[in-house]
Amino acid sequence: MAVTEIRLAAAGDVSTVGQVFGLGFEDDPVLSWVFRDPGRLTKLTAMFTFLLEDDFVPPGTTWMTDAAGAAWRPPGTPERGDAHLDRFFTAMTGAATTGEDFQRLAVMGQAVEAAHPVEPHWYLGVLATLPDRRGQGLGSALLGASLDTVDATHHPAYLESSNPRNISLYERHGFEVTGRIHIDTSEDVFMTAMWRAAR
Repeated sequence: MAVTEIRLAAAGDVSTVGQVFGLGFEDDPVLSWVFRDPGRLTKLTAMFTFLLEDDFVPPGTTWMTDAAGAAWRPPGTPERGDAHLDRFFTAMTGAATTGEDFQRLAVMGQAVEAAHPVEPHWYLGVLATLPDRRGQGLGSALLGASLDTVDATHHPAYLESSNPRNISLYERHGFEVTGRIHIDTSEDVFMTAMWRAAR
């Protein structure tokens, strides 16, 4: 099947891409641990929509098709402050996120932050495809298009894969596994850290 048009997302695309990300991660091993039902999809969609608005569109760079998206943060993106966290809490509370959800999200966030490289790099924060469009090459096409921009800046790239099934995709695009980020050892919840050297 032919890959649909790839383009950069604009502010008006935030809701659409947020829904794609929510549906794409509804069965994700790590985020299924973080956000419990009832209402997992609503919580995921709220989180990704907020992150797109505040982090990825703009000042980051998000590539999209009609059924997939790849959200990147370029080198030099400033750290978010307390106002960002306050807005996030408000958005997630409005999506009926529970105190236990927030606690698990904080555990994940602390583990991810502790493992994050300090060297300037492009960060692939989210890559997702609608479940009924998986296996059609959309994720690979988005990676290829976005990595052209990454390589033009001669910076490395980094990601955390929350699903082991995606590791081979990233490896085909030059990422290498650098370690495992343990989120909850009692339930064997983890992410895989991956690094792609500058080209």
